Amino acid sequence: MEYYVACEIMPEPIGGIGNIQNKVVMPDIVEKDNIDGLVYINAYINETGAVDFVEVVKGITPECDNEALRVVKDAKFKPGTQKGKSIKMVVTVPIVF
Repeated sequence: MEYYVACEIMPEPIGGIGNIQNKVVMPDIVEKDNIDGLVYINAYINETGAVDFVEVVKGITPECDNEALRVVKDAKFKPGTQKGKSIKMVVTVPIVF
């Protein structure tokens, strides 16, 4: 399957990136070990706006990485378009811890 990295109109999370961020459940290790930072997730979005696959591009701990994967995988997007047609796209989504 081929996913594009650029198009005329890029995919957008429905409700904005804040909608994804608000669904993050902070792992216990974040507070316990005073961890903070960003986890970057590649989201492979199909023509309907559903996320087909996710992968960690840059992580901070396994617990944070897994939580970031979960919330991005569950997100819904407005699909990217090229010449008025929805296409498969890969976008990088930052999740704050």
